Amino acid sequence: MIPVLLVNERQLMRAGLKRLIEEEGDITVTAEAASGDEAVRLARKHQIRVVVLDTCIGNPGVLETSRLLGRVDETLSVLALGDRGCGPLPARILELSGSGYLSKQADGAEIRRAIRKLGTGGRYVCAEVAQHMVLSGIDGDGDPVDALSPRELSVMLMLSEGHPRDEISRRLCISQKTVSTYRSRLIRKLGARNDVDLAYLALRHGLVEPRPRVQLS
Repeated sequence: MIPVLLVNERQLMRAGLKRLIEEEGDITVTAEAASGDEAVRLARKHQIRVVVLDTCIGNPGVLETSRLLGRVDETLSVLALGDRGCGPLPARILELSGSGYLSKQADGAEIRRAIRKLGTGGRYVCAEVAQHMVLSGIDGDGDPVDALSPRELSVMLMLSEGHPRDEISRRLCISQKTVSTYRSRLIRKLGARNDVDLAYLALRHGLVEPRPRVQLS
């Protein structure tokens, strides 16, 4: 039996994934989390083999959560579920303890196949993501976002989501001055003018999901 931790902000999505994952009886969902902080806490509390992690998770975000999960237990594997196969996010997650990456459009059979692969110490990347990663490696003049470090991407994502600098400092365990340094570096590298530009670039590269507009009555 492979014990799994599900990490998704939406309870309804967790319920649907749980049904898909447990359909054939050799995988069990041991715990569920709605944030990155909760995921790390539960991973320390339970004997988890695979964490199924939504890339849009908050507090402190997918990259920092992946890094922290990797420090909990070296045998723990992270399977990220993302909306797109493009952009630098898959490669960065795979660098930070991640062992697999799937599109959210994957069916139940592929999700279970990926979990089984990770459960035996292997790695699993869906065809769409693997193709993009190979082509990105061949292309010599890639987008500057692709060249950002994992920590730069973490700061960019948190700024894009509107987190204040003191919160970013606390969650990433760096000083506010260092946060400002990262922000200045991001603006210079990406040719942005402000945090709004950084948020637009994060959205354009599929690093964050567009937020639904609120209909005013």
